[in-house]
Amino acid sequence: QENQARRLLNDLDAYRASTWREGEDLEIVATDWMREVFEPTVRMIPREYRSQIQPAQFFHEVLDHRWFLAEHA
Repeated sequence: QENQARRLLNDLDAYRASTWREGEDLEIVATDWMREVFEPTVRMIPREYRSQIQPAQFFHEVLDHRWFLAEHA
């Protein structure tokens, strides 16, 4: 869970930097990140699997996969 939380916070930091919002209030940026990044990703979980995986765990696995693809490239 600690790795999971760290990875989600790192993604939030990357979002904040990529949208040039380092000076903005973290709560506002985090709310936008949830709406624009986290929630759309979690909605990709097929309905039949939604009860089997926590949203944060799914997002963590997506980030793991994205990292793996970047390393492979």
